[in-house]
Amino acid sequence: MKVLENRLRRGLEEGDYYVAEQSCSTLYHRLTQARNHATGPEDLERALGIVLNGATELLSRKQVQAGTSLGLLAIKHHCDHSLPASPANIARIAALCDAYVFDEESQQTILES
Repeated sequence: MKVLENRLRRGLEEGDYYVAEQSCSTLYHRLTQARNHATGPEDLERALGIVLNGATELLSRKQVQAGTSLGLLAIKHHCDHSLPASPANIARIAALCDAYVFDEESQQTILES
């Protein structure tokens, strides 16, 4: 896991956003689909935090497609694990939505997608 976490950090620092997105996604899947031990609530919460933080970080760097991909993974996590629509969960998703930067360049990227 440490190798993936370092790869994620390095991808963000060096502007290799594809590596950052893939590392984040891989970390998520490893935490949620642990084969050697039962996935506990702390693993699920950590996994969700990783994709939410990764999505927010990528969106703040105007990486709309990568950020959206991880954001959708976070939404899917909420559905797959039947998380309630609590104020805390709604706030997490709202914060993700707020991370979108809607300048002309970003709007053009969205329209081309």
